[in-house]
Formats: sequence, C-alpha cells, structure tokens
Amino acid sequence: MLHQRTTATQDVIQSNIISNTTNNQNIKATTRSSTKAISLPSSHASRKNSELKLCKDIAASEWHENCILDRLANGMREKQQARRLQRRNRSSSNN
Repeated sequence: MLHQRTTATQDVIQSNIISNTTNNQNIKATTRSSTKAISLPSSHASRKNSELKLCKDIAASEWHENCILDRLANGMREKQQARRLQRRNRSSSNN
C-alpha cells in the first residue's frame, strides 16, 4: 500500500511538473508577443528641445547624404556613358 501511495504521489508530482512546464511555455509565448513597442501619439509624449533638434539634425544629414549619393551615382553614370561613347567613336573611326 505504501508503494502504491509513493507511485501515485510521484505521478501527481510528475504531472504537476509537466503542467507547470507547459504553463511556463505559454507564459513565455505570451510575454514575447506582449513586449512589442507601442508608439504613442505626439500629444501623449512630450519631446525635449534636444530630442527635437536631434531628429531635425538626423533628417537634415540623411537628406545631405542622399544628395551626395545622387551626385556620386550620376557622376559615375556620366563617366561610364562618356567611355562608351569614346569606344564607339574609336571603333567607327577604325572601320
């Protein structure tokens, strides 16, 4: 009879461990999905002047960076077209 109680107790403990493990996994899954950032409207979160200045400075520097990249890409394209034109002129003058 003592052996049956011990086995029954072990079964209960084992089932509790399994159910706790399952519950912990469910909690982890819930926690992962509930930690997403929620953006607030600007009326709810006031920005300090330094934060506003930083945002404006970042936007301005990104705009300037895009302008430089555009100039660089256009210059490379024009140089490539000029080389192609020179090759065509050379090949047509040789024929």
